[in-house]
Amino acid sequence: MVMARPKRVDFKGAHHHVMTRVVPGCPSLDTHTAWALFKFVLKEAAKKFGVKIHAYALLGNHYHLVLESDGNLGKFMQKVN
Repeated sequence: MVMARPKRVDFKGAHHHVMTRVVPGCPSLDTHTAWALFKFVLKEAAKKFGVKIHAYALLGNHYHLVLESDGNLGKFMQKVN
C-alpha cells in the first residue's frame, strides 16, 4: 500500500523546502545544458506564479528549493517538473 503524503499547506507568504528526484531510468540533470534549461524554466515559473526563490541546490539526480509562495505552490511545481 502506497501512502500519499499529506497535502502541503500553502498560502501567500508561506515558506517551503521542496525537493524532487529524477525518476530512475530517465535522463539525469547532470549537464550544464540541462541545468541551464532547468534554471530558465524555474525562473519563468516563479514569475508566472508569484514564487520567490530564496535558495536552491542542483544535483545530478535531484534538486532542493527554498521558496516563498503566493498560494500557488502546486501550480508552480507542476510547471517546473
